[in-house]
Amino acid sequence: MNTEIMQQLDKIKYLFDQLPLVNDLLKLQNKVLTNKLLMSKIAEFRQFPNDNLKKEIYSDEDYLAYKHLENELYYLILQINQRLKRLTVGEKKCYHESN
Repeated sequence: MNTEIMQQLDKIKYLFDQLPLVNDLLKLQNKVLTNKLLMSKIAEFRQFPNDNLKKEIYSDEDYLAYKHLENELYYLILQINQRLKRLTVGEKKCYHESN
């Protein structure tokens, strides 16, 4: 990959880390991970999935907000990847071509 693209990727990474979305997501992740009751419900749900337990988990406001931001971040990354793919068309070379 050429150096200009690498520099732009570094800028994107820096800007990405500054997004309120990312900061809010990290704060909510910490709240969810430190909520022992919620984490025990999630662990139980992973072992024994059922609708009632799922409703209890999703009734937690922090968890719901975390999942919402997680989805927003996923779609933002998807858009970035699509744009990067368009920018790097023709940049990919097979291992044998570069040697």
